[in-house]
Amino acid sequence: NTTVTTNLNGVFLCTRAAIRPMQAQGGGRIINLSSCVASRAVAGAAAYSASKAAVEMFTRASALELAHKGITVNCLSPGYIDEGMGKQVAADDRVWESYRKRLLSGRLGRPEEVGAAAVFLAASDSSYVNGHVLEVNGGLQWAA
Repeated sequence: NTTVTTNLNGVFLCTRAAIRPMQAQGGGRIINLSSCVASRAVAGAAAYSASKAAVEMFTRASALELAHKGITVNCLSPGYIDEGMGKQVAADDRVWESYRKRLLSGRLGRPEEVGAAAVFLAASDSSYVNGHVLEVNGGLQWAA
């Protein structure tokens, strides 16, 4: 399945490629990208959800394996963002209404909000954060 290949194998291969140069410079930060549906079942998204759940576990396992090399590994888990799939969800009024009610913020997230979380995980301010999945989802609640 191309979804699994892209979402999981891509993360694995990028991580493997980053280890040697990061170790040579004394450490580094790896930030993987998951999804709000990694931990919640959504009809029609089995392969996508499973692959993103695998990315989250890969993140935790990699954090354990790479910590002694000075490399932290964390993961961002965005909710519905005003780009890509989130924009597609919001474009269908009927579908969007059911999702909007589940967002404590009542709106789609902005790409720059996800970017700010990535900057935090990449900066020295997060040096004690390792193996964490940071949800950036506007307070997404699945029971509405």
